[in-house]
Amino acid sequence: MKYVLVENGQVTKTRLPRTGTLKVGNTVSNYNLLPHDVLIAEGWLPLVDDPPETDEGFRAVLAGYEIYEDRVEAVYEIEEIIPPPIQTEELVEQAQIKAQKLAVKSLIQNDSLSTEEIIELAPLFHAYEVGKVYSIGDIFTYKRSLYEVIQAHTSQIDWPPDSTASLYKNHTPKGEIEEWRQPLGAHDAYMTGDRVLFNREVYVSKIDNNVWRPDAYALGAIVTHNGQLWISIVDSNVWEPGVYGWEIYS
Repeated sequence: MKYVLVENGQVTKTRLPRTGTLKVGNTVSNYNLLPHDVLIAEGWLPLVDDPPETDEGFRAVLAGYEIYEDRVEAVYEIEEIIPPPIQTEELVEQAQIKAQKLAVKSLIQNDSLSTEEIIELAPLFHAYEVGKVYSIGDIFTYKRSLYEVIQAHTSQIDWPPDSTASLYKNHTPKGEIEEWRQPLGAHDAYMTGDRVLFNREVYVSKIDNNVWRPDAYALGAIVTHNGQLWISIVDSNVWEPGVYGWEIYS
């Protein structure tokens, strides 16, 4: 049996709590399992809730309650179900494009698409625009690549996507080699196996979270120069051994 709480002539609760407080101030568990007589004394009344049957195209909507001495009856109104307006072909097409964008967005962000797939899906996304307000996660096309916005901003002519790593992440298709650009943090650092062009040569990253120039040596790197072993004593070392940042290794 269902109960509702009646206070000052109004239904104030429509479900018995598992833990409740009696009028005398005691808090009890299993309040919803109290005997009928106790619930009546606490102000609860049995609820008669029988929604009426309706014809097709109509539905019963709860409108309120009729309160009697020994019970409460739910009152329903019948209302017509008004179907949503039929969408135009243009709206349907827009919805389909949006659904396609959502479906491939995670694949783009995870660099899971081939060059052919990128070219095929690129028309789903608008081209980069100067003076446009971009939000984090927006994706657009620029110079055959798809870019993801990593910082909300209004685009400017002097912030091109291919040289502004603080605002955009380049999702260059796998199999293509992009020019090296200085990573600004973990979000755009190179990972093991990533290939880049630097001074017309192809370099392959040997470590994850690589933020160093391809011609820079890490702290502790050992090289041979003029028949002598040298060890780098600084990070991102681009100097010639014997000039700065190196010690003879023995």
